[in-house]
Amino acid sequence: MDKTQEYTFNTFSLLLFLLFGIHLLLAFKELAEMARWRILAGDAYKLKDIDLILGLGSLRSTVKLGLRSLSHGQPGTQWLLKAALAFGWVAFLCLLNVAIALLGLTYSLDTADNFGMRPGMVSIPNLKHFYPNNDTANFAAITSDGGDLSTESFMANLYGITSFSYKKGNVSDDIPQSEYWLEQYNNGSWKYHFHDLDYYGGLNVRTNRFITTNQTCSSYKIMNITSDMETFWYFDPATNKYYDETLQELLANFTTYALRPAYDCDRCRSVYAVQLTSAAQNWNNNTEGDIDNHILSDRQARIAAGAIANRGWVDGNGWSYFHYRDSVGAGSYIFGNSTAMESLLSQFAVGVIAALDQLNPRDFVFDSDRPFQGNKLNVIWWAFYSLLGCLLGAQIIFSIIALWFSNSVVVKDGSYISVARLLRPALDTLGGYGTIATGDEISRTFKSKLVYGTRMTEDGLTHLDLNVDIYPSTRFPDGWYN
Repeated sequence: MDKTQEYTFNTFSLLLFLLFGIHLLLAFKELAEMARWRILAGDAYKLKDIDLILGLGSLRSTVKLGLRSLSHGQPGTQWLLKAALAFGWVAFLCLLNVAIALLGLTYSLDTADNFGMRPGMVSIPNLKHFYPNNDTANFAAITSDGGDLSTESFMANLYGITSFSYKKGNVSDDIPQSEYWLEQYNNGSWKYHFHDLDYYGGLNVRTNRFITTNQTCSSYKIMNITSDMETFWYFDPATNKYYDETLQELLANFTTYALRPAYDCDRCRSVYAVQLTSAAQNWNNNTEGDIDNHILSDRQARIAAGAIANRGWVDGNGWSYFHYRDSVGAGSYIFGNSTAMESLLSQFAVGVIAALDQLNPRDFVFDSDRPFQGNKLNVIWWAFYSLLGCLLGAQIIFSIIALWFSNSVVVKDGSYISVARLLRPALDTLGGYGTIATGDEISRTFKSKLVYGTRMTEDGLTHLDLNVDIYPSTRFPDGWYN
């Protein structure tokens, strides 16, 4: 999700938790108000105690009731139990708030490895040249002497050496979208996916554009070599003959790559690899070709294919040589394994393009798919379900207890709650004055006479009758009717 969707999710989730918390607090407030009548019916209370018990739906009144209960009676009496219940109820409601807060901590929005795409501007690598020092402005001046090929070949070789530090995996692996990886096929050849950036040096994402190589290699064991290490003889088992070859600048205990001036096809180069050690002497011929699946020019493809042997300048015969120790990736001893040499040269050539994609100058392209960072919702499900289940379970259990407790009130004629309920209509009639109004004040408040009294019916119920004078109507059919 993008930033707008992230803000929307956070807003709705916060609102949901707030509503859930308000619902629980209101629900438990109603349970407390249901239980207050049962408490009032159980004992005689002072007026202040009655007022606090009637306000049990408020945490403030509950705390006051608990503190007031501590000042009643002696230790071990029922007032200490009432104080414990009051403070326990407050602690339980506080625990509910903590549980709701913890519920919001069971999930988080973290930065994901995946990216979303939306229309916009992206930057792609400039594939026209291998630019020295990433300098496009002064490239013409640097190569004005006609040495653009030598300069670019040297940069391509540096790119290839740099690529050995890249992460590597199989084409079937789940490759992270934001990392530069070289991917290997089962046959040993390599593949690289290009990356698009939302701006230069910004967020990058792996695209579906990729480049691959095709190569062949023949390996021959060197049978003898001259003392100046220029001419050597090797045996070809295919023809059952011995051949001699002369190459300049061969070094012992090094892998020497030699690049001849001619090329066999538009997008390939032939590279000779000579390894002179006490363990093996091999001459390997590798043909690198068909760098496909991208708009890379034939010229750039040839430079990448022969970059492992190109140090930026050639000898008088047009040959280029490069030497690698065995501690360097390109100098690994192959011991005559032609398949391993094919894979090594393929990795170097593809690595040149991978480093070009990362290090070369970039051009901006409009009307493309611009990447944006995705977010991943991580939820600790066991904690989420545990907290949610405890909250809902507590509400159900306390609802059952409150219903049973409040419905167990026995209302008798002489009970405190029955008297309170009988006097309630009279108090409502007196409005905001309540029971503190004297008889004279009552008579001045009401213009008509107010008469009340109790009576017992045959079914054993006590009734409170209120009689108020009304003004008669002077015209029929207007009037008061019962």
